[in-house]
Amino acid sequence: MKKNGGVDLIELIIVMAILAIIAIIAIPNVAQQWMRDREAAAVNSLRDIHTAQIAFRDANEGKYAATFDELATVASSFGDKHWPGVKRGYKFSLSGGGDNFSAIAEPVTPGESGRYYYYVDRSGVVRYDSALSVDARSNPVEPMPKVN
Repeated sequence: MKKNGGVDLIELIIVMAILAIIAIIAIPNVAQQWMRDREAAAVNSLRDIHTAQIAFRDANEGKYAATFDELATVASSFGDKHWPGVKRGYKFSLSGGGDNFSAIAEPVTPGESGRYYYYVDRSGVVRYDSALSVDARSNPVEPMPKVN
């Protein structure tokens, strides 16, 4: 018999199987990369909060802001960061005021939007932990946590 140049059903099934295998391998890697990107964005946001707190302190006789609204009054360029809302899968909170402050970034959905909780205070060192108990005693971010 003469083949008329079309694609056989078997060939089509083989191509579909190969594409399915590639997708099964690639999708978890893409999801892990998205999570790492969200974690890096959370760390950068905490660094932005620290920078805003330094600007606030310099304008307010050495006192740090206790709320994001208060922080935005002096550091207006930081007001568009949507704090204290959710940003790229992380929720931000700020506490303190006076001679110290602390800011925490926690994943909205732990394990999906991020694996780590992040913390910064007046020292400017961003720290991480796998639990909300993250504080000044937690591990510093530099270098970033390794992916398992």
